[in-house]
Amino acid sequence: MKRRWFIILIFSIVLLLTSVPISCNERDMSTSHPESRKGSVGITDVLVDGKNCRSAHITTRPHNRKVLYHEPSRIWFIFYGTGHWIENLGEAGLKKEKIMWRASNDGQTFSSPISAVVGNGHSSSTDVLLVGDLIYLIQSRFGYWRSKEDIPALLNGNPIWHPSRIDREKPNYYSPYEVFPFCIADKRLVAGKAVVALPGDAHIGHIGPHYGSITRDTNGYLWIAARVLIKANGNLATWVSRSTRPDDISTWRPHTVLFESAGPGTHAPQILALDKGYVACVIFTKYEQITAVYIYNPDQQSWSDRQIIGRGYKSKRACAVFDSNSERLHVVYTDEEGDARHRVLSKPYADVNWSPPLSEFGVLVARKAGVTKGDDDLTLSIDLSKKPAPLALVHRGPDHRLHLRYYDGKNWLSKDVKIGLQDRAMSCDEASAVVDFTHGLGVLYWCQWKDPKVRKLKDSIGQLRFTLVKDVAALFFNNKSYEIEKSP
Repeated sequence: MKRRWFIILIFSIVLLLTSVPISCNERDMSTSHPESRKGSVGITDVLVDGKNCRSAHITTRPHNRKVLYHEPSRIWFIFYGTGHWIENLGEAGLKKEKIMWRASNDGQTFSSPISAVVGNGHSSSTDVLLVGDLIYLIQSRFGYWRSKEDIPALLNGNPIWHPSRIDREKPNYYSPYEVFPFCIADKRLVAGKAVVALPGDAHIGHIGPHYGSITRDTNGYLWIAARVLIKANGNLATWVSRSTRPDDISTWRPHTVLFESAGPGTHAPQILALDKGYVACVIFTKYEQITAVYIYNPDQQSWSDRQIIGRGYKSKRACAVFDSNSERLHVVYTDEEGDARHRVLSKPYADVNWSPPLSEFGVLVARKAGVTKGDDDLTLSIDLSKKPAPLALVHRGPDHRLHLRYYDGKNWLSKDVKIGLQDRAMSCDEASAVVDFTHGLGVLYWCQWKDPKVRKLKDSIGQLRFTLVKDVAALFFNNKSYEIEKSP
């Protein structure tokens, strides 16, 4: 009897000793961070569309947004272009050139694609803005307006934007910048009436207002900034317009010419709201090789002189966000070496309020924010649930992968986390992040085959993908290795 009780006692002690570490390990993992368990690390990457998107300009540019999170319904909305179809199909390709949208409850399973705008598959002129249950989408429908004027898509094999077809002295066709409103109804978008915000020019047609962005100031006015070809010399300018009344897109004020480039070369403007009716416009221009910021003062109803924050490079990549909690404007841009740098502008938003001072270099965030010098790409996001707000920067690297960097509100961490597709045969590009990553960092991006032979074999059909990082801070403060959950 004693022997049996002794055996039972020993077995109980062994069971207790072997069970305690398991219980402690589970508790340590869950208290360090709930997403830290293997298989639920908080990073997912999924293929959204591998059939309908061709060539390029699917999710670009960094100064405008393609991802929205609607908090009341907890739904992700993504917007993307179908790319180039007219070049190889002629007029028959017009119906395939469109801006599409999809919705998802979890960032992994998306609804079927639905057309938002038809007539241009290039998303570089597409920006989306969420205001309550409304989404404002802007787009330049070059193909739509060209077709209405019976101008051929291809002439001697050349598309409409080929230099041989641009003649500023002869009428071409009218192509405005339009706002397309959508109302969120459950998991659907109900389209409203499109409105012209910036007029086109019948003499320059497809080089009408494009590559723009939209914002809403704290007084409720909607603003649009876009680049436009100047008829007189063929260079580019930045036009800015504001809605006539708050929260009403039906009428717009005559545009202001904010900037005119002195020579040829691309540029693009990002417009964004600050506090108390102030508005900022960030312009990066290739000919002048500068990144400049203009500030609109609502009391004076005028724009400031330009504040040059970066010089000496030919990139066209910069992205800005505003921290409404600490009233600071953050701008990340690429310098002459292709490195990503960061500046902060505080109130009252004068040129002396930049940190670092404009006499010094911006804070270095990442070396080589691109595949090569001049072939860079970046997108910036902010977590407005914290004060001061952290930032997340997603940029392209020389390895053709997407890299994630983290700013804790005071400093950039040195850690570099690769996200997105890790297929060496593919090149990741054209990243577009949700503006506020309070509910997770959603990033839409485009992948294309590196090998030109493979790309030609697949008719330049690439992969549209979506990465969701549920807790950005956990990736940088937990000393754990993470595996990306993949979907085919």
